[in-house]
Amino acid sequence: MADIQDLIRQRAIAAGIDPTAALAIARIESNFDPASNMNKATQYKGLYQLGKNELAANGTGDIYDPTANTDAFLKLYNSNN
Repeated sequence: MADIQDLIRQRAIAAGIDPTAALAIARIESNFDPASNMNKATQYKGLYQLGKNELAANGTGDIYDPTANTDAFLKLYNSNN
């Protein structure tokens, strides 16, 4: 879990987003589990519980890849602020 938190912290800082906020949201959404909802029928998956359309609109890669999910979330977060 520490590796995931470090990844989020680094990516958030690079994106100009408060890392504490990015960490808090990941904790709420998935408890820092990149494989969250993998075996569930819901469309929302991964660290930030993104849908496949949200990932496609804001990034690339596997929705369960913590870097891809984090980067897509951070882009979405920035576009909504």
